[in-house]
Amino acid sequence: MLALLFLIVVVLTQPLVCQAAPSLSYDADFVKTLREMRLYRLGESYLAEKLTQDDLSDKASSELTSAMVELLGEESLCTSSDKQGDISDKAQRFADEYLKTHGDSPFRIRVLLALAINGVNAGELGAMNVQLLPGDEPTRQAALTRLRQTDEQIKAQLQILNTPSNAIDPKTNQKVFSDDLWQRIKNQTAFLSARRALAMAKCYPAGSPEYSDCVVQANAELKPLGAIPSTDPLCWQARLLRVRAERMSGDVQAAQSALAFMLEQQKPPMEMLMDFQAEKLYALMSANRPAAIKTLSELERSLGDSFSNADSTDDAAHLAVLDAYVTLEKEAAARGDKNEQKTWQSKASQWAEKMRLYDSGFYARSAQQVLAAMAVKSLEESETGNAASSQAPSTIALAAENLFREGQLQKAIDAYLKAAEKERLSSSANEENVFKYQYVAAAIAHKLDDHVQAAALFRQAAIDNPNNPKAAQAFKTALFHAGKLVDVNKPETAERYSNMLDEFLKTFPDSPDVNLIRQQKQRLSEALKAIPKTPAERLSEAQTALKENRPKDAVALFTPLAKEFPNAQDVQIGFAEALSAANADQDALAQWRKVAQNVKQYSPQWYRAKYEVASLLVKTGQKDKAAEMIRLLKLLRPDLGGTEWSEKFEKLLTN
Repeated sequence: MLALLFLIVVVLTQPLVCQAAPSLSYDADFVKTLREMRLYRLGESYLAEKLTQDDLSDKASSELTSAMVELLGEESLCTSSDKQGDISDKAQRFADEYLKTHGDSPFRIRVLLALAINGVNAGELGAMNVQLLPGDEPTRQAALTRLRQTDEQIKAQLQILNTPSNAIDPKTNQKVFSDDLWQRIKNQTAFLSARRALAMAKCYPAGSPEYSDCVVQANAELKPLGAIPSTDPLCWQARLLRVRAERMSGDVQAAQSALAFMLEQQKPPMEMLMDFQAEKLYALMSANRPAAIKTLSELERSLGDSFSNADSTDDAAHLAVLDAYVTLEKEAAARGDKNEQKTWQSKASQWAEKMRLYDSGFYARSAQQVLAAMAVKSLEESETGNAASSQAPSTIALAAENLFREGQLQKAIDAYLKAAEKERLSSSANEENVFKYQYVAAAIAHKLDDHVQAAALFRQAAIDNPNNPKAAQAFKTALFHAGKLVDVNKPETAERYSNMLDEFLKTFPDSPDVNLIRQQKQRLSEALKAIPKTPAERLSEAQTALKENRPKDAVALFTPLAKEFPNAQDVQIGFAEALSAANADQDALAQWRKVAQNVKQYSPQWYRAKYEVASLLVKTGQKDKAAEMIRLLKLLRPDLGGTEWSEKFEKLLTN
C-alpha cells in the first residue's frame, strides 16, 4: 500500500474527562468545533485568553492547556512544512508552562496525553512520507526519530498511570479521577501506543524483523483492550486497529473474517461505519482485486457528497479511496498501460484535491503529500521530454514545497515558476497566487545568495503584479540584490542598477520609499561621475551624441579622443563627422583631409574622406578647387570608386 492507514482516536474528538465542569466542557466542545472548521487562529486566541484568567483551577488549566496543545498539533499537520516546526514548538511551550507550575498535579496526565496524541499523529504522517518517498533515507530517519520520541512520552505517561498515588489530589487526599475513568485514560494511552507501533512498522520493509516486532508490539498493546465494553467508542477503535494489525502481519483472511463479523453481526456505531468500510477496502486491495474495485466504486459513490460538510467521520474512508487510486495507478504504470494509468492518476488527483481542501488533520496533509509526489513525478517527466506537466498550479506548488524541503532548491525555484506561469495562463487565474509563487521562488534564490537570480525574480514578481500590496517591497528586495552586483570597475553594472532605480520610480510612484530611491539614484549618479570611463565607453558616448543629433556634445566628446588616439580610424572619422554636423566647416575640412591621409588609399573610407573634402570646398565657396581635385582623382581612377561615388562626385561638379 502506498500510504499508512490512519485513524483518529476518539480522544481527539471527545473531552478526556467526562466529569469536567459544564463551562469547561463547553470550552472543549467549542474548540473542537473550531478545529473541525480549521479556525485555528480563533481557537488559539480563545484559549490563550482563557488561560490568562487568575482564578483558574488546576483542573480547568489542565483542560484548557490540553485543548491548546491538540489544537496547535492539528494545525501543524495542516500547514506548510516550513511552519510546522514553529507551531509544534508553540504547543510544547504551552505544555511546558503548565507542567512547570503544576508538576505534581494528577491533572497533568491530560496535558501529557495531548502531547502524545500530537506525537502519534505527526509520526503517522512521517511514516506516510516514507511510503510516498521510497528510498529517501533522511525522511525515514526523521519519521523514526519522531516515533521513538513519542514512544518515550507514552512510556512516561504509563509510568504515571501505573502509580495509583498519582490519582490523589495532594490538597484533599481524595481521588481526582474515578477508578473507571483512570482505567479509560490508561486504555486510551495504550491505544495510542498501538497506533505508534503500527506507524513505526511502516518505516521498515514489510516482513523484516523490525516490521514484525512493531506489529507484535501493537497486538500486545491492543490485547488488553478487548475487555472494554462495546458501549465505549474506544472499544470499536481498538477492534478496528486489531483488524489492521492482522492484515499488516499478513493474515488478510483473518482480517476479512473479523471485518465481516463486525459489520454484519455486531453493527458498529454509525459514526464509525465509514472507518470499517475503509478497512474493508484495504483488506480487499490486499487479497481480492476484483472485489476491491467493486467496493471502491461503491465507496466512491457513497462518499462523493460528503466533502465540505465539516464532518470528520468520513476522513479515513476518503484516504482509503485515495490510497486505492494511487495503488491502481502504480500497478497500471508497472504493466505499461498508459491509458489506465492516466485514468487512475486523474481520479487520485481530483480526490486528493478535495481531501486537501475539506478533510481535517493529517488526512488533509496526507492528501497534500500525495498531490506533491504526483506533481514531482510529473515535473520530472516533463523535464525528460516524456510528458508535459498536466498538474494544476496549486499541485505544482506543492511539488515545489517538497523539493524545497528536500534541499533541491534550484528545482524548487523552477517548479514555483512553472506554477506561476500555469496560474497566469489559467482561465480562472488568481493574481495573488501568481505573485505568491514568483515571490517564493525569489525568496529561495535569496536563500541561495544568488544575487543575479534573486534580483531578476523579485523584480519580475513586482513588474508582473504591480498592484499587489507587496509588489513594491519585492522590487526593493530586487534592488538590494542588484546593489550587491554593482562593481566600480564595471560601469555597466552601475548603469543597470540605475535603470532599475528609474523603473521603481516609474512603476511605484506612490511608494513611501520614492524619496529614498531618488536619493539613492543621486548618490549613484555622483559616484558614476567620479569613475573614469574607458576609451570604449567614451567613444560610445560620443557616437551616441552624434546619432542623437547633438553635434556640439559630440564635438566636445570627440576632441580629446582624437588627440589621444590619432591613429584610431573610428575616432578620427567620428570626429570629422561631428565637426561637419556642427557646421565647423574649416575644422571639418582639415579633419577630413587628415582622415584621407591616414586611411588606406582607394578604400571606401578614403573615397568617403575625398568626397567630404570636395563637398566642404564647394560649401565654403571653393568650387574651382573642388573641381580640380575631382578631375585629378578621375585621371588616377577613371571609375571614381564605382557607381555610388562617381555619381556623387559628378553631382558636385554639376551643382
